[in-house]
Amino acid sequence: MKPYPTADEIRRFLDYCPETGVFVWRHRHNNPAFNKRWSGNVAGKVTAYGYIQIRMMLEQYMAHRLAWILLNNKEPMADIDHINLNRSDNRAVNLRACTRSENKANTLPPITNSSGSKGVNWFAKARKWRARIKVMGREKHLGLFSTKEEAAAAYRAAATEHFGQFARAA
Repeated sequence: MKPYPTADEIRRFLDYCPETGVFVWRHRHNNPAFNKRWSGNVAGKVTAYGYIQIRMMLEQYMAHRLAWILLNNKEPMADIDHINLNRSDNRAVNLRACTRSENKANTLPPITNSSGSKGVNWFAKARKWRARIKVMGREKHLGLFSTKEEAAAAYRAAATEHFGQFARAA
């Protein structure tokens, strides 16, 4: 992974508002052409995955990681989680450091999920609802249940146990 710039390097090019999460291009004393076109404008573009990406110093950087550096004066050790799941919401209150496993825990069920509950699917062989959870890259079987609601409750309990504040069951 490429090293991110320091907080001082970021501040040379960008202003960041922690309340709104917006980055704005700063005025550059030696570049009137840049200033005419970009100075004072919102920086970055939204990627296909919904994150904001900013091109600075000939590199592409994820805005939430730049925000973390500015807020904490150091590069994050692992992932940065968007608490409300909105990947372009880079307000300080919406960002938290996490492990990859915790970041995966704070997601919605995939669009292919037909049960409506995360970690729950119909297991045709047993003709029951199955609950599973993935923790630290390993899948854990939580049991087979007569109802979808029982399986969802088992997933919720396991998610809360393993992921605490990062748990999201639906």
